[in-house]
Amino acid sequence: RNDRDLVQELIPDAINKYKQELKQKDLKITIDEKNFLPDDSAGGVELYAMGGKIKVSNTIEARLSMIFNQILPEIREKLFGVNLNRKYHD
Repeated sequence: RNDRDLVQELIPDAINKYKQELKQKDLKITIDEKNFLPDDSAGGVELYAMGGKIKVSNTIEARLSMIFNQILPEIREKLFGVNLNRKYHD
């Protein structure tokens, strides 16, 4: 909500880049004026396409969650050692 004007300002450039890269002719970007990120969010954007069938969450919280899930096996191994019952281990 706080960066709405900035996002609106960046839309024309995003459309031009998308059209150049993917050779798309028709493209429409709108800001959902009813559903902003929560006020306590650290920031970012959520993008929806194909009538909501495709969602890309590029928020700080989503990125941290993704990184955490990627390094979780390493954290688990450092805390508890190698689990020989796991399918993938050295």
